[in-house]
Amino acid sequence: MNKIVALGARRGARPRSRLGWRRNAFWRKVDALFQSVYSGLSVSATVGIFVCVVGPSGAGKDTLLRQAKAKLAGEPGFSFPRRYVTRPPSAHEDHRAISEADYAAGLSAGLFALAWRAHGLGYAIGQEVRPALAAGHIVACNVSREAIVAAKAHFPRTATILVTAPAEVLAARLSARGRDTSIDIDERLARNQAFADAFAADFVIDNSGPAAAAAENLIGLLGALAATARSIISEA
Repeated sequence: MNKIVALGARRGARPRSRLGWRRNAFWRKVDALFQSVYSGLSVSATVGIFVCVVGPSGAGKDTLLRQAKAKLAGEPGFSFPRRYVTRPPSAHEDHRAISEADYAAGLSAGLFALAWRAHGLGYAIGQEVRPALAAGHIVACNVSREAIVAAKAHFPRTATILVTAPAEVLAARLSARGRDTSIDIDERLARNQAFADAFAADFVIDNSGPAAAAAENLIGLLGALAATARSIISEA
């Protein structure tokens, strides 16, 4: 069953609509998070929020982001950048394929706003996110967990959303994807557990059920963060 949890604490109610929310304990935590994020920062500075969507392989991060992007296409203030990845195109991931040589050249030329390596691959996000953040957008992207510290250093305002599912669900999805051996899958699951024990996201979405339900949770959360940020800015 899909669920969404705020700040690793109690489960909150699901949004009434795509961009609406109930003023319960869950959404008060949203307010508290961004009151702390904006405290002491000039409104003239970058006002957007970079949302790191993280989680183990097989959790369905790209699926949820694709659905969120499609449903929020008509709403202003939301950006979903495509990552550069040193891997051929795939039906499971909408990324910009880039060679290792071009990746290295991009790093040297400062073409990326954020870059990291994971699982032997190079990942990066283009500089186009900076004007989006400067315009006050909510910028949501699939980011490896290893890049969270760098993201917080590069962008003044960040939030992390962990998308996850039980180990048996992750294993079944990884197997169906056909990219990993059984040994690779076991190693991934072991790393996931070790990371989960040490990591606390701002928000958690359990994607063990239908993807559409989890996507609605993500959409509602992004909308609430945008509304809260706008409210804080207008009151500053």
